Amino acid sequence: MLRHRHDRPTARLIAGRTAVGFHPRDGRPVAVWVLHPTSQEPRAVAELSRAIADLGLDESGALPTLDPERADVTAADHWATLWTGEDALAVAPHDELWLDAVLDRGWLLVVAGWSLDLRAPGNDVLHRYLSGDAPAGLGIVRLP
Repeated sequence: MLRHRHDRPTARLIAGRTAVGFHPRDGRPVAVWVLHPTSQEPRAVAELSRAIADLGLDESGALPTLDPERADVTAADHWATLWTGEDALAVAPHDELWLDAVLDRGWLLVVAGWSLDLRAPGNDVLHRYLSGDAPAGLGIVRLP
């Protein structure tokens, strides 16, 4: 079950959004957290790079399970928080399908990409980004 933290998160927040995809093997929903830069300015790019390193995301195409001391997720009142250690890294709204997918599978996929297009809702832009040759950080956050 997702823990519910009611503390106010720290101010270090990376832009991101929740999304739901479908697993190619079983067709069931998969919860996804998409991280992206807020702009192409050096500060925004550096913050996303730091987030990828802090979470332990893999940029080689592998899909590691992330260390729970480095990556965790909580949800309350239709808002999800992605944590790295004790710091809130990203906060985003989620729907019931996303939460049900996390609880059903016991994990979610984190994708960090460098395109501002990843801000757009829906999965088409995410599919295009991941099927191209652009770099992406990937990792699985397992529930405790």
